Amino acid sequence: MNGFIKKFRKTVMFFFKFMLLVAAVGLYVGAFKLYYEVPRLLFKHNYVIGAIHLLVFFTLSVSYHAYSIGVMRLRELIYSYGLAVLLANFTGWAQLSLMLHRFVSVKPMVLLTVAQMAAGVLIYVVGNAVYFKLRPPRAALAILANPEDDQRVLRKFLKESRRYRIVAFVHENDGWETITRAIDEQPLVLMFGHGSHENRTRVVRYCYETDKRLLMIPNVDEIFVNNAEKCQIDDIPAFLFRNRQMTSEQRMMKRCVDIVGSALGLIVLSPVMLLTAAAIRLYDGGPVFFRQTRVTKNGREFRLMKFRSMVVGAEKRGPELASAHDSRVTPVGRWIRMLRIDELPQLFNILRGEMSIVGPRPERPELVEEYCKTYPEFRYRLKVKAGLTGYAQVFGRYNTLFEDKVKLDLLYIQHFSLIFDFYIMISTIKVLFMPSSSEGVTKEKRGGAKR
Repeated sequence: MNGFIKKFRKTVMFFFKFMLLVAAVGLYVGAFKLYYEVPRLLFKHNYVIGAIHLLVFFTLSVSYHAYSIGVMRLRELIYSYGLAVLLANFTGWAQLSLMLHRFVSVKPMVLLTVAQMAAGVLIYVVGNAVYFKLRPPRAALAILANPEDDQRVLRKFLKESRRYRIVAFVHENDGWETITRAIDEQPLVLMFGHGSHENRTRVVRYCYETDKRLLMIPNVDEIFVNNAEKCQIDDIPAFLFRNRQMTSEQRMMKRCVDIVGSALGLIVLSPVMLLTAAAIRLYDGGPVFFRQTRVTKNGREFRLMKFRSMVVGAEKRGPELASAHDSRVTPVGRWIRMLRIDELPQLFNILRGEMSIVGPRPERPELVEEYCKTYPEFRYRLKVKAGLTGYAQVFGRYNTLFEDKVKLDLLYIQHFSLIFDFYIMISTIKVLFMPSSSEGVTKEKRGGAKR
């Protein structure tokens, strides 16, 4: 019976996902047939245009998790779908303009986008409601260990009340018998914080024995070995943890991508950079660029370039992380930080080989030293070259706790591939216009950084 219910759920949700694809691509092809003059010899019945739009839209929508109904919040789903639609439609419009050697009318494309969004919102609202009707929130037990970590993670889980309903709590100091009794009473176990290794092992084994679902926050060691390769030594099963760095071929390919990508970026974005430089100069007459010593692969220091977004002399008292509503940020700086334009001069750092397009964000030497004192695993980020964007920037936020950023960066390092880099580049577009990706840190999230 449970197997039938699961298949039924998957079938229903697949229907909604398929309808999203049909709404985007079907309306697009229909609009081109109705409103645009298409060279029939090149695009018979618009099939090629439809196929290209399908490829672009599907790639972007998958990268932005636009089909994760029930997993992501409704507004995030709509945002992801809308961005994929907008970029795919722009690609189609630009393609047709190039083929016809003139700019075609934008009005039909705008109306098309509105129609696609209306259809998408309707599908998402109905699909989201059906998902939670078919899959009510699971009752869960939360196993606590460290008060500070527990409260931080707990706040995030409480926001997911439509998926998880925490009905009971137990602390690892309550004793093993109390913990097992609590586990027996709930179908899902949540393990927060960094408890003792012995207790984590016992909980994992007991959940396995009793067929309980277990959702746990990993520690660094668990991240290191989560992609270990299965192997066998004679008749002994083993896991091979390669601790691999990039091969020489991967390094060469990554460097080629960095050179080509940064050079094209500087050419294409030069008008935006020139306008930004003029705005900064006209506002207070101060320098356009802000240079600061940062740390990249193997602890090597370099001078990072950014557009200046703060008042001149903002760090006279020493290094200080930007906070929410920081008074040092200028009006021009607030806009360029929100749109992440202040980071564009780092394309020069990439071209010079000091950074890569994708990698952990570079930190100041004094902050690296401070972080390593409180969280020694922070130094593992220096195994690869610092990047303009990264896994932590796409799936975290500017004010994400530095310990969680380390885990995200280590996940990237452990799963590196050029395809993974390409995925992160595409996904970066999504977070550019999300306010949480550029907001400052609050005092409790500074993680030992100098103020």
